[in-house]
Amino acid sequence: MLFHRRALSRFTRIPGIPAGSCHLLLLSLLALSPPARGRDEISFSFQGIPQTLQGQMGRNMPPVAYNGQTNRLQEMILSSDLRLRNALEAYGYYGAKWKTSSRSLQKGNVQVIYHIVPGKP
Repeated sequence: MLFHRRALSRFTRIPGIPAGSCHLLLLSLLALSPPARGRDEISFSFQGIPQTLQGQMGRNMPPVAYNGQTNRLQEMILSSDLRLRNALEAYGYYGAKWKTSSRSLQKGNVQVIYHIVPGKP
């Protein structure tokens, strides 16, 4: 949203500082502010299925934020199993079986690895 110059100067006026430099001061304060805490994510990788299907599964199961809570992480892994089943069935693999393993990545991120035996399409 763009504001009119007069309206903007009314909101960014700081006593003792010339009006033209207020914008530079605000931009420099924003640049120096600490970055927001990164969100912890669960990402998924797939093994044992064709490469083309791996790409499609990756689009069906994008990374999910879990905010570092252990119980939330376990809940998201369980619900991702249901998402995996639905995604495989959408591509015709109704009898697929898989094993799940996970590994911790840096900064609280977790990668869930699915070792899939797709069965007959």
